[in-house]
Amino acid sequence: MGLMQWLKGGKQEEEKPAYPEINMEKKEQEIKDLRHSLESDTEPDTRVEKLNQLGAVLFQTGKVSEAIEIWEESVGFYEKPGYPHGKLMEAYTKKQTDAWKTGDDEASEYYAAKIDGLMKTNKDSIRYNN
Repeated sequence: MGLMQWLKGGKQEEEKPAYPEINMEKKEQEIKDLRHSLESDTEPDTRVEKLNQLGAVLFQTGKVSEAIEIWEESVGFYEKPGYPHGKLMEAYTKKQTDAWKTGDDEASEYYAAKIDGLMKTNKDSIRYNN
């Protein structure tokens, strides 16, 4: 069903999960292991890789706010837009869409501003770091 039909009150189709069935127990252990590993990892290259992995697993398990926190930390390791920038855009968009669907205008505007800020940062870093 298209957006316009949904806006006009048409029956909304059941949402399909973003990821196929996942083993939550296995993913929770992976989250725990990555968090533990990050506690002692100070090497930037391996730390950023682990941050990105942790963010991805958190996002897969529906912990979008936690994934955002992790990817926001990861962004600091990049001079130019990279993996966490794209994942942050995806996560911000999901949070904005969820807020819009529930009528939470304040949260929707907050995430719209986060998206705009990230886009500006990405453009500026490309423009000035070539």
